[in-house]
Amino acid sequence: LHPFTRYPNGSVKVHGKMTRTCNLQMQQTTDRYRKLLKTRLLDNLSSTRYVKPVETGELSLRNRSKQTKSSNSNKTGFGQAVQRSGEQALQQKQQASLSANHVLAGAASTAGLHAGDKRKLDATGPATTQSVLFELFASKPYWTVKDIRGASGRLEKEIRAVLGDIGSFHRSGEHKGMWELKQEFQNQAK
Repeated sequence: LHPFTRYPNGSVKVHGKMTRTCNLQMQQTTDRYRKLLKTRLLDNLSSTRYVKPVETGELSLRNRSKQTKSSNSNKTGFGQAVQRSGEQALQQKQQASLSANHVLAGAASTAGLHAGDKRKLDATGPATTQSVLFELFASKPYWTVKDIRGASGRLEKEIRAVLGDIGSFHRSGEHKGMWELKQEFQNQAK
């Protein structure tokens, strides 16, 4: 950086070379400079969006009309599509839990227990945990630990211990984060 002075006749005098620098702040700001700063700030803060101000009385009327529309049985538009997709998702979830309960009942019957005795299944040990896992993998080839825990009622710690012996974990690919039976056990599960 070279500090210099420019004279009115157009000549320039270089005073030397600066090796250290500092920042200076004007002690007295002029109106013109203050206006420049203000316009810079407003340009950066202002948005091109227009927000329409609404009175509070108008808001309460809108809320009432929304409540009456939602209580009507004739729902139309976007809300009906969302409602249908939500109902379909619930039905799929219920069907999945019913099939998982069926698989659990089959695993419980092989262990000599009733379908509702999840706690008894927990207490019987790792041998039946292994048979429950084989039953689950017979119905579906890829499972997450969370899904297995939900379908079997077993503790995650117990499931992981057995899965380490009989399953292989996918760290990447299409079935990332899921377990699959090892090749030598896949014929036993079917």
